[in-house]
Amino acid sequence: MAQHNNVAAANPRYTRADFTALRFRLNRIPTAHILSRVYDEEALQAAGIETPAQLEAWLDAMRDHLVERVCLANPYLSESLADARRFNRWPKTAVDYLVRAADQDFSRPQPDDPVSAWLRPIVFRTLRQEQIQTLAQLHAYIALRGKHWYLPIPRLGVGKARAIERWLQGHAATLGPLVVADDTPQTALVELDPDLARNLVPLEQVGRVVPALDGSQGRNRAPGFCLIAARNDLEAIQAYLYRFRDRDKTARAYQKELERFLLWCVGVRRTALSSVGTDDCERYKDFLAQPDPSWIGPKVPRTSSRWRPFAGVLQAESQRYAVLVLRGFFAWLVGVRYLGGNPWLLVPDPVTARRDVPIAVEKALPGQLWKALVGPDGILDQLCAKWPVSSLGAPLTAKDADAPGAQYRLARAAVLLLGCTGARREEAARALRCHLK
Repeated sequence: MAQHNNVAAANPRYTRADFTALRFRLNRIPTAHILSRVYDEEALQAAGIETPAQLEAWLDAMRDHLVERVCLANPYLSESLADARRFNRWPKTAVDYLVRAADQDFSRPQPDDPVSAWLRPIVFRTLRQEQIQTLAQLHAYIALRGKHWYLPIPRLGVGKARAIERWLQGHAATLGPLVVADDTPQTALVELDPDLARNLVPLEQVGRVVPALDGSQGRNRAPGFCLIAARNDLEAIQAYLYRFRDRDKTARAYQKELERFLLWCVGVRRTALSSVGTDDCERYKDFLAQPDPSWIGPKVPRTSSRWRPFAGVLQAESQRYAVLVLRGFFAWLVGVRYLGGNPWLLVPDPVTARRDVPIAVEKALPGQLWKALVGPDGILDQLCAKWPVSSLGAPLTAKDADAPGAQYRLARAAVLLLGCTGARREEAARALRCHLK
């Protein structure tokens, strides 16, 4: 069966007569009187209403539609309007809020409109499961996740997704332009040049740097024999990261900082990495504190075209870490005679606010309970005393773990070790007797 991709709901058009009829209905005026006194025959024929029951259904649907709009526009009214609808008691203030909606423009969707006002139930009920309530949220959701935004949403296939995109693009005048990035994996290597607008890519996709900025003729290149075979800055970075091939987390952290600096040198400063001086390093510190907005994007796969070097503005601690990594990298380049000097030696670390981490006192045992637990003839001693050492043999070994009383003695040793040394759980778990002093 072909997928039904009609996602847009019929746009309700309310007249002044409809709002007058709704006010009468909320004030419990019989529907027959409303039918005969408010509408003329032409209006009833246009709306397809012939009986009081049909008019009740139309007015109730109109009421629910307006209630949802008002609640999203003013969440403080949600509870009172929900109670009014539940008990069918509509005070004048609640009726006024709904009737005031007559002055709003219902002809074009607005960002704060609920998805239920413009999309069919089969669509908006699915979207609400993903906490998408308004058209603005739907717009942001699609822009954030790219071409395959619909995959995590159940019962929303590619056909409906493309129909929703076309509908949003058709109302760009009020909702804003919809830009759907293509998440097709980018695997081709690129040449890094100052035009980063088209090739802002992670390090593994950089095939080469333009010859004028690749560092092969950098001003800071050391004369004489170099201890590594790197011919340019990109190869020098790769040689440095290769040292951490057996430490994945360290390698990823260092690569992130080095690729940011290389992209900045080529695309922003327009200089080779091996030509930067202390003044360039100072400017990069300023860039870390306030990256260009085009360098910031959501967390996506590194093969995505939406990948960006920063996920947000860096905290002061992260800025300091970046400077430390770069200083260490340049020190290594000097040590292997690739560079003549380290420009980061004269650059101070970014200022960070020192925060005192309070001790989690609420997690500690009260003093009286601690004494009762580990003191002489305390709870642990009493448990261990039930199985004398002579019956267990001394000292305990791994083979004696199932012996009677062995677990109590191990528990006493662990509690005393944690309490008397302040060791962390991980440190205590790896502690060896030969390390105790």
